[in-house]
Amino acid sequence: MKFITQKNALLFVCFTAGHFLFAQIDKNATKETKNLYQNLKTISEKHILFGHQHALEYGHGWSNEPNRSDVKSVTGSHPAIVGIDFSDFSGRSKDQIEKTKDLLRKNVIDTYERGGITTVSWHFNNPSSF
Repeated sequence: MKFITQKNALLFVCFTAGHFLFAQIDKNATKETKNLYQNLKTISEKHILFGHQHALEYGHGWSNEPNRSDVKSVTGSHPAIVGIDFSDFSGRSKDQIEKTKDLLRKNVIDTYERGGITTVSWHFNNPSSF
């Protein structure tokens, strides 16, 4: 009897956690955010999405090659979620920043056109160590 009670409690916790996992918190979310949320919820019913930071920027033995990622080399397709970083937007020359912007813009557009998702982070460079 104790085992059944614990099992039911665990199922309740998992069900409840799953419900909250899919609960949209921001009541003022944009239409695009609501659409992304709904698409992720629908996809999660049958699939798992895999993500990789800097997937399109560099990998094992290569850097900035069009339509390439280590994930694609191994699995045949790019990751569903691609992370980019704006770290090269600080502490660099104007030319380097523009080149980085162009590369990242292309990566974001390419990921979008494949139906993927881009996440963005920004790790600032330390200005005292340039």
